[in-house]
Amino acid sequence: MGQARTIKSIFSVTFVSIPLFVVICGPSATAEESSYIGMDFSVDTPANLEYMELKGDTEYFIKRGYGEPYLEARANSSASGIGLKQKINLEKTPWLSWTWKVDKPLLQIDERTREGHDFPARVFVVASTGPFPWQRIALNYTWGTAAKKGEHWVSPHSKKAHDIIIDDATTPLGQWVTHQRNVREDFMKFFGRDLRKASAIAVMTDGDNTGQTPVAGYRRVVFSAGKEDEKAGETVGMKE
Repeated sequence: MGQARTIKSIFSVTFVSIPLFVVICGPSATAEESSYIGMDFSVDTPANLEYMELKGDTEYFIKRGYGEPYLEARANSSASGIGLKQKINLEKTPWLSWTWKVDKPLLQIDERTREGHDFPARVFVVASTGPFPWQRIALNYTWGTAAKKGEHWVSPHSKKAHDIIIDDATTPLGQWVTHQRNVREDFMKFFGRDLRKASAIAVMTDGDNTGQTPVAGYRRVVFSAGKEDEKAGETVGMKE
């Protein structure tokens, strides 16, 4: 993981504290400061993002394989994320697009439970519902193990986070897959809140609850004004 700035949450009693804490700490980026909204790991490195430790040290580093550089995540029975506080206008740019892969999955877990609540890959989006630090909610787009694509539930650690299964054990390992979601619609669907802004974006690979060591990769995790239909669910690039 190297030189990323480490922060620890005062809300560490809840699992959702990882993405929520990045909303109230660390530097804030704006759309004017870059050509994209979100994280692009062909440009962004762990050194200029926020490292969020809950339990143990998940390693995050830039790897160069076939194609462009990407962020590789290796959990060591750990739960740590990496992310960015950023102003995200969900009226203008509601669509989140990301590309990920899992090289080493989790095995024989039930991610609906507190004891099994690990994911080999996940993308968080955090938004504020009020002026106070604890008034935060998070969408948790995840790679499931026992759960199936399309399933979703309130996090067993906090009602302020909602888990949504995007890929599952049927998705090929070691291959890049691109997905898109309308984040504004998802906040309405899963929380009943029509939110105009989001405050942070983060990724995490974890195995702290189950004592496992998943490995995953992430490329672009960015917001845009419209959906590109041809990319949704597309397997891209070469197996690495």
